[in-house]
Amino acid sequence: MTRPRAMVIPWIAAAGLMVAGCSGASSSAMARAAGRSAVVSPSYSPTCFLLSGAQVRVAVGLPVGPATAVSPGGCVYQFPHGAGTLGFGVASFASAAQARGDLRQTVSSDAGPTGLKVTSIRGLGQEAITVLGGQAAAAIVVIGPKELTVNISLPQATSQMAITLARDAVRRM
Repeated sequence: MTRPRAMVIPWIAAAGLMVAGCSGASSSAMARAAGRSAVVSPSYSPTCFLLSGAQVRVAVGLPVGPATAVSPGGCVYQFPHGAGTLGFGVASFASAAQARGDLRQTVSSDAGPTGLKVTSIRGLGQEAITVLGGQAAAAIVVIGPKELTVNISLPQATSQMAITLARDAVRRM
């Protein structure tokens, strides 16, 4: 399964791999963030309340089980029969400028030769993008010094699904 850097928050990528039991290619941002490890926890983190299973079901069209907390600050939903995962989380930065800088680094590392399609989203947060490639779609949104990432690893994933879920999550931030 190909995973774009859309897993800008590396623990979401690692959790998706651990939970789904699949392997995936990573991009430069994943390499930059190497060294962090994911810890899957049966307990909920506050981030898990950003998206409900019902919201995921409506946006993606598939049921999901309960969210699994991933340390620090991320959550993963699994789609039935190992079809894929939805990972989401929030990273905090020292300033809004630093969060925007990280987003721009995502754009520069994922656009071009990687074959991923990076598109700006208007009207969501202070700055936002979608990343589409292979069997995954993601939305990354900057809100002040925080960066929300919603990544859908599923063959039929679309940018619109990721945008819908990002809008839902932003309303609860």
